[in-house]
Amino acid sequence: MTQKTFAEYVPADSIFVQLLGVPHPSPKKANLFREIDLKSLRASVDAASRADVSNFIYISVAMTPGNFMKAYQDVRREGENYCLAKNLPYTFIRPWYVLGPGHWWPVLLLPFYGIAELVPSRRTKARSRALVSINQILRTLVKAVEQKPVAHFVFETRDIRRV
Repeated sequence: MTQKTFAEYVPADSIFVQLLGVPHPSPKKANLFREIDLKSLRASVDAASRADVSNFIYISVAMTPGNFMKAYQDVRREGENYCLAKNLPYTFIRPWYVLGPGHWWPVLLLPFYGIAELVPSRRTKARSRALVSINQILRTLVKAVEQKPVAHFVFETRDIRRV
């Protein structure tokens, strides 16, 4: 059986934005991250590589130490490595958690973030896991599309919050 692909529909020298993924990620969806997120990313990277796109934009995740959402981080890291292996010009956008419709519960954690900011030994970790809004992500996506393509560019959480 021949596998169908969308590669022929990706124009040469275009900007490819990869947004597909499992909705409402949680630790119990680990198998779906591999089956949906990683498979779709590989198909997209292959298509983008074949088309010789000018920029491959991928919303990944902040890579933080610890086991919380480890499967999700592992799949996103594997996806980034797949991009690197194909030698694509890329922009990775790495938020920790995006606040928006249906995703507001972490607002309850904001007082803890504030306290962690005051403790020098916790400050770096708190900042790496800072929450960003859907509007900040959208502004970052627009900036990634509008900026002159470079071989490799990464927006970490702190960068997303500044855009």
